[in-house]
Amino acid sequence: MNIAIIGAGNVGGTLVRRFTTLGHQVRVANSRGPQTLADLQTQTGVRPVRLKEIAAGANALFVAIPLGGIPTPARGGAGRYAARRRRRRHQQLCAPPAPPGSTY
Repeated sequence: MNIAIIGAGNVGGTLVRRFTTLGHQVRVANSRGPQTLADLQTQTGVRPVRLKEIAAGANALFVAIPLGGIPTPARGGAGRYAARRRRRRHQQLCAPPAPPGSTY
């Protein structure tokens, strides 16, 4: 199986080691470029590539980067709009009750 992994830290490195041990063809990319993955390549035989080349021909793609590294739109689409809706709903739930006879 051709496996692509974005991220070569603790989680990504562990995935690389495990999948190569199982006999899969693994490619890995990180934000600093393939030249920074020479040690991992020497240890495991993994093929380091650039980020824009990582998904080509992969049967599975793993993203093993910190959540803070993922842009907001990829995390839930309308992140700021969802937060605004939660804030409005909270204000509605916490608002004092309307006085009798009011029209709002």
